[in-house]
Amino acid sequence: MKVLAIELSSSRRSACAWNSEAGSIPETIWDEDVSGGRNSRALALVESALAAGGMERREVECLALGLGPGSYTGVRVAIAIAQGWAAGLGIRVAGVSSAEALARDSWREGVRGRTGIAFDAQRGELCVGWFEISETGVGKASPLKLISAAAFVSAQPADLVLRGPDLSKLLPPTLHHSSHPSARSIAELAVQKGIWTRPSELEPIYIRPDSYKTVADQAGR
Repeated sequence: MKVLAIELSSSRRSACAWNSEAGSIPETIWDEDVSGGRNSRALALVESALAAGGMERREVECLALGLGPGSYTGVRVAIAIAQGWAAGLGIRVAGVSSAEALARDSWREGVRGRTGIAFDAQRGELCVGWFEISETGVGKASPLKLISAAAFVSAQPADLVLRGPDLSKLLPPTLHHSSHPSARSIAELAVQKGIWTRPSELEPIYIRPDSYKTVADQAGR
């Protein structure tokens, strides 16, 4: 299967084009400029990923995207790209949790044990999910929850470091490890889980109690 994956939920965005039947996955292409105006560069990022993966636009069979949590605007841009692509070429789409993708990235980097994955939820809050990471991969996960960043800092968990993007304004360096979800993990999870959905049903993973949705909810499970 020829998959194009995009992950736009954080300040360091990425894309990856992968033929899952051809062996190893190509290198993820990152947008290194986090200054501003990133939305206008999303399509250029996609083109760079296609070129790196040796894939033409018309060859793409599935588009996988990160649904957040994270940047609402970034996720909306990814959804717009996916819906437009699907309308034009009739391809399948898959929405993937950016938190789960980041947990998979952490596993690939050698992280093991109970791991906290966090995103800036605005309003001085963190969106945190806990994942069990073993030698064989990412296992059981807890539901994403909102917690006060100030409360987390005041608790001073000596042996707990949250992994996630764009957390420096909420947490001191000793309590977080900067990490951004990759398009590679988005692609791998989409193929592994087969979480295809109708383009019209793609929605960001909300993190407020009155609007929270999981990927499973979107798939009708």
